[in-house]
Amino acid sequence: MKKHCLFLAVGAGLFLASCSKTPGVTYPLSADRLAWQPYLQGQVVRYASSRTAATRTYAVTQVFDRLEKERVGINWVPLLPGREPNEYQNVTVTMQRTDSAGVSFPVMDLVHNSDPNYANGLFFAAAGWETLGRAPLPLDELNQGVPFDTTQYRGVKVVPAIRLGAATYSNVLEIKNLYTGAGSPGLPTITRLYYARQQGVLAFEDKATGLWYRLP
Repeated sequence: MKKHCLFLAVGAGLFLASCSKTPGVTYPLSADRLAWQPYLQGQVVRYASSRTAATRTYAVTQVFDRLEKERVGINWVPLLPGREPNEYQNVTVTMQRTDSAGVSFPVMDLVHNSDPNYANGLFFAAAGWETLGRAPLPLDELNQGVPFDTTQYRGVKVVPAIRLGAATYSNVLEIKNLYTGAGSPGLPTITRLYYARQQGVLAFEDKATGLWYRLP
């Protein structure tokens, strides 16, 4: 929709001018990208220990799906006269452990921002779990079936098949935590995360208690 405006100057006489703004472009996330975000607000997910009969319960605290206006980095892009800013769809999912004291943490980020070097914007994806925070993921390369740069996505590899509990999964992302040294007091140190398209977090590895796999 075009916006119209009028300017009126008083003095030497009346001056009337009109202007209109060209609508910006909306860039939604593609279905292939959204396929990596299977979670629903309020969803409850349980994981079982591979060593004991213990379980852990988590709930999706927020699925934040929004359109963000055009920008570069932390600065708003200076717009050309007469143009509305473009908008880009972004999604962030957070979870929290519910069977004990826990804090909310990000599980999946799908971030699409403007960038002057890319006509359709720049896409960034990351997954995390408790003390394993926002590891970048090569989702576009995986969706296209092409190799990804392992120097750019350090600690990430594709496992062709893996058995977790009673289930076997294929083409699972194994994400290694590269920063387990310091840890966080009172929180588990997550050393690995297993994530799959249309599935989400299948399992995680706790440095102290071993592997935890998702229950049906």
